[in-house]
Amino acid sequence: MKNPNSKNLSFGLLALISIVPVQAATIVAQWNFNDSGNATTAVANVGGFVGTLENTAARTAAGGGRTGAATDFAYTPGTNTGRMNSSTAGFLTALNSTTATQAVSMTYWQNLGATPTSTAFWANSPGATGGNRGLSAHSPWSDGNTYYDTSGCCGAPNRVSGALGATVGKWELMTYIYDNGNKSVYRDTTLITSGTAAAPLFTNIDAFYVGNAANGTEGMNARIDEFTVWRGALTLAEITNLVPEPSAGVMGLLAVLGTTLRRRRSKI
Repeated sequence: MKNPNSKNLSFGLLALISIVPVQAATIVAQWNFNDSGNATTAVANVGGFVGTLENTAARTAAGGGRTGAATDFAYTPGTNTGRMNSSTAGFLTALNSTTATQAVSMTYWQNLGATPTSTAFWANSPGATGGNRGLSAHSPWSDGNTYYDTSGCCGAPNRVSGALGATVGKWELMTYIYDNGNKSVYRDTTLITSGTAAAPLFTNIDAFYVGNAANGTEGMNARIDEFTVWRGALTLAEITNLVPEPSAGVMGLLAVLGTTLRRRRSKI
């Protein structure tokens, strides 16, 4: 005998799945560093842009990525001089096209080894104050604070900052958002700092570095994975969808509903 409630439960499962956020922002470039056949370069798995691993920068050993899977790699600057240089013409064109929309997000996973003076990413914009600082972030600086600068440095409204609360030895998702003058920084799903009325983004970026500043002396003591540039401003719901724990919670609800459905069928 067919359970008359099974159809309603199936619709309920579909409805629950439908509320899982879908990214409104689009990925311009993402480096997952899993192209382990390249010793000195990292080719973006989205966008195909080439990043050069300079000085002491290197891909981790197998399993060094955030999932821990044998096929998952990450990248580390190695020392203060290490960085990924993504200053190719194709990527810079795509990045400047994105900043021209005045809505951009940067996300990446980091696993800190320590918190020395360091820079997570730097977009070099000639004419911007603070050493041509078009877009840059510290996650954190040696004082434990994150600093997010756009269109110059180093005070409000173009800078926002706050105590990051990052944990050494733990994978955490960092998100930096600029949306038409509004700025926000998240660690996983926790809002760290925000601000308004920042100046418009520059569209003359001529160099871009991951894991270090343009001066090449502020390399992160960290593993970095899935470094992603987004066209558009990510919402909290979208950020939540990128972090495994909330997604696991949704899957748990699906499992409960699935168990309920099986129990009801077993009573027929």
